[in-house]
Amino acid sequence: SGGTDTTGTDTTGTDTTGTDTTGTDTTGTDTTGTDTTGDTAVTDSGGDTTDSGTDSGGADAADAADTADTTVADAGADTTDTADAACPAPVTGSVFVSPTGSDTTGNGSSACPFVTITKALSTTVGASGPTTINVASGAGAALFTYGTGCTAGAGKCDATPIRVTDGMNKGIVIKGSGVDPSGLVVVGGNAATDTAVFQVNAPNVGFANMTISPRRTASGSGGSRTVGAAGIRFTAPAVASGSEAVVTNVIIDGVIHTSTSESTGSGLELSNGTSPTIGPGVTIVGGDHSVLVTQQTAGSPSVASKPLILSSGAAPSFFHSTQFACVRVDSTNASATVMPTAVLTGGSTDPGRLHLQDCGGNGGVVVDTVKPGSAVNVTNTLIDTSVATAAAYYGIRLLSSGRLVASTGVTITGINELAIGTGAGIEAGGTSAFGSSIAGGASLGVVVTKNLGSGVRITGNAVADIGYLTSTGNRRNGLLCDATAGASSLNLNLRNSTLTSNGAAGAFITGKPGGGSCVANLGSATAAGNNVFNTTAAKNGSVGLCYTASTAATPTTSTWGCGLASGTACTAAVAVGAPSPLAVAGCDLVGDYNTSAMLTVVVPQTCCGL
Repeated sequence: SGGTDTTGTDTTGTDTTGTDTTGTDTTGTDTTGTDTTGDTAVTDSGGDTTDSGTDSGGADAADAADTADTTVADAGADTTDTADAACPAPVTGSVFVSPTGSDTTGNGSSACPFVTITKALSTTVGASGPTTINVASGAGAALFTYGTGCTAGAGKCDATPIRVTDGMNKGIVIKGSGVDPSGLVVVGGNAATDTAVFQVNAPNVGFANMTISPRRTASGSGGSRTVGAAGIRFTAPAVASGSEAVVTNVIIDGVIHTSTSESTGSGLELSNGTSPTIGPGVTIVGGDHSVLVTQQTAGSPSVASKPLILSSGAAPSFFHSTQFACVRVDSTNASATVMPTAVLTGGSTDPGRLHLQDCGGNGGVVVDTVKPGSAVNVTNTLIDTSVATAAAYYGIRLLSSGRLVASTGVTITGINELAIGTGAGIEAGGTSAFGSSIAGGASLGVVVTKNLGSGVRITGNAVADIGYLTSTGNRRNGLLCDATAGASSLNLNLRNSTLTSNGAAGAFITGKPGGGSCVANLGSATAAGNNVFNTTAAKNGSVGLCYTASTAATPTTSTWGCGLASGTACTAAVAVGAPSPLAVAGCDLVGDYNTSAMLTVVVPQTCCGL
């Protein structure tokens, strides 16, 4: 019993070094004093009692006395006991995950991490406050993979979707330990159940410093198409109070649609009121959409998602190569009391502006809501294409009753046409409404340039309130309004805009065959138009202003080509009172030679050179 260590037993780990091996007597066995012919037994003090050997006839030597055993006691807890030092209790509000961890013996501390994000999330159920889940990142080519094909020991991988459940509702940030987001990859599988990599049902959940890689692509086509996996699907309600969480320094690596392969779902999908801040420093590649902001199709929700999408010079955000749109805001629920919306903005200069590129058939930003809601607001955003053949047919597109306002630092360039009339830098259709800066200066304007269709098109029954627009160098018209409005409605209010160097007209105000025509306000006696439709130095391909609408307009203090040969002196236009609208089949040249009684021209005008 003297060799048993009674003080080295740990309550928090297994003691492997506290056993006493020095108190065992190994020297008290008598091998030389054996006598079977009458010798007197010699008793060892260490425990031997009798001789049992054979006497060889000589005098026996006394056995050496054994030294009595003494108990050797440990002075306290063993200092080399690794279990005590390596597994301290986790710090409240902080949980760790690593490929070398364990969901069985780990406790989520930095020294004894879990091996799955799912296990770490389970510890947040009923938490009293926010939790940061710190996920170990690799470095360089030695990245750490979680989810499908993970690099965890013994294949202890997260199943996807990785679920943040309703009870995990005190705030969570899931973040990689490294600043390089490519060092940590969370991969979704290809099974039918892999609808997303992360499914977030709790509010106020953020992500940082990681790559999220959905893999399951869409199947079928048309109405029977099954959408592929999303990167992160947020279906949580809005936070009760305070700010939402942030998605920053994150890459979502979706599958890009090609002629032979389908795309994955949306990189980020938001509904039900959840409104995280997305960016800065977010890159989303491929998928149906980069960001889809939507709403449940039934019921009468009184809240809707309204994310803030950010970019900055220090951490640019870049969405590209989507099949349908980079940012789509939509709702088909006419019973909802509010519609989803979004704010998109970035730094004032490149590369800090939010960058949307090769955004697919519907546009860089699409708003398609069944009824009007708060306008999507777009500033400091670049929408473009990487190649002339990119399947990107709209920069901004408004459908149904969508609302959008664009202003400071918005540039739309290089947008292609699917066919004549299908594609534009900006298009508003249905009963939608588009606005750009009216108040302010030219520096606040929207630039729409070098697109293969028209720069701006107002069609359907849409309305547009446009100020400080620059629409130049587009292959067709700088601005085309062929919308239809009622007798008292206005389709277009245009001020302080420049529409030059376009392939056809600077502005083409017209109507649809057999229908009404665009009702345009190009200026008035009390609010000057100040629009530049044509100049000698920057001539449009046909005319500055082609006006065939059936409602008179007054383009006060505006500039356009007058139909004269270059260098010919201009004659001031004659003011016409209030003529009755006159329907014409073609496009009259309008300017100093005002040949259309439909247009009231207010002098003086400047012009010259068609």
